[in-house]
Amino acid sequence: MNIRPVVNPKNIRDIKPHNDPVRMHLENLLLKYLKKYLKKQFLMSNVFKNLKVRLNRQQLITEKQLETLMPFIEREREFKGFDRMKIKDYFKPILCGKTDRVVVGTLDEFF
Repeated sequence: MNIRPVVNPKNIRDIKPHNDPVRMHLENLLLKYLKKYLKKQFLMSNVFKNLKVRLNRQQLITEKQLETLMPFIEREREFKGFDRMKIKDYFKPILCGKTDRVVVGTLDEFF
C-alpha cells in the first residue's frame, strides 16, 4: 500500500535560495536581533516568530514588517546614529517591492 502525502498547492511557495553575500549578511543580522527579542518575551513575539520563519526560508520581508522592527533596531549599537530612512536603505536588499493595487473601475463616468 503506497501512501503519498497530500500536498495542498496553496501551501507550496516558490522559495529560491540565493548566494548573495549582502543579503545573507542582512538576514543573519536580523535573525540575530530577532533571537534576542524573542528571549525577552515581548508581547510582539508572534510577529518576531513570523519574521524569523520568513528569514530562515530566505524570503523577503515587507516594508511594513521592517517598520514594526524599527523601534527595536534603532536602539541597537550598530544603528545608534542612523535615522529611519538610513536604516531602511541599509535593509533594502531584503525588502520586497511594494505592489500597486489594481485600479477598480467605477461607474462615476456614467453618472
